[in-house]
Amino acid sequence: MMASDPADMSLFTELDKLPQSWSGIPESQSAINEVDCRRLEVVSFLSRGEFAIPLTNLLQRAKKLEANISFEGLRKILENRDQIPESLREFSFLFPEVQGIANPRLGSMMAVLVFNKEKGWHLEFRLMSRRTERTDRFVRPLKRVQQGIFV
Repeated sequence: MMASDPADMSLFTELDKLPQSWSGIPESQSAINEVDCRRLEVVSFLSRGEFAIPLTNLLQRAKKLEANISFEGLRKILENRDQIPESLREFSFLFPEVQGIANPRLGSMMAVLVFNKEKGWHLEFRLMSRRTERTDRFVRPLKRVQQGIFV
């Protein structure tokens, strides 16, 4: 759902078209670079009783849930977005490791991958001053299964 105030609207772009003034935060050493779009799982980041949280709280939760995909990991997902399972289209994927400032007047932004019937999977940058939305989730590589046990 888009806000009517232009200052609060999400900016749509692809990674290769980032504004020149974009300056990302340093990624953590645990950031995930290797991603196979055919083997992704969706993870909720909300705790019991939460309906939404500020975007600024997400990086710590992503690390804890092993869902902190790096800029390079997001690039791989974008390059292979046609392989993302159709069952995941109802969700928006948050990438708290991919943040930066596109415009100092607007403040920090975070990358979000969204599915839209007209555009398919596309990248959106959301203002960090916003709260999460109902369909927001983390995405992470599916855990490997060995002899019926998730590893």
